[in-house]
Amino acid sequence: MWKQMASKIVFVLIMALVNPGGSDPRASQVELHCSAFNNVSCEECVRNPSCLWCASSLYCIYYPVKTIFLPSSVCKLQDARWGVCWVNFQVLTISFSVLSVMVLLAVIVCCCSYARRQKLRRSRERRGDRERIIQRNERRDNLRMKRHEIRKKHSFFK
Repeated sequence: MWKQMASKIVFVLIMALVNPGGSDPRASQVELHCSAFNNVSCEECVRNPSCLWCASSLYCIYYPVKTIFLPSSVCKLQDARWGVCWVNFQVLTISFSVLSVMVLLAVIVCCCSYARRQKLRRSRERRGDRERIIQRNERRDNLRMKRHEIRKKHSFFK
């Protein structure tokens, strides 16, 4: 059921992107096809992704794909059914809006946490580099002291 609804949403979005300003050349044929389901049933009407069921008037009407949001002159959002009959268009729009905002927030949070982890890792590496430099300098100083003591012991100094 969700796959069917998702395919209908993709269809409408593609139609809106392909032909954003003009009318759909198949619109008159689809309108006639949709009007054949007037006063029949919601399930029969919404099988076609181009059709929209208006529960208040019991009409199956053509969904205007050039506008993503349904104009109130066509049918009220509370009465419109598209994709599935058990969810009205208003709830469908709000749910997809909330879902898209949640996905966007999740992506932002993931990017921020990744960037923060990278920053922490780089600062740890820099700290580790400083510690290695300090240890190297201490080893070098120790070796110098040992050489100095050996030279002193065997009287290599003048």
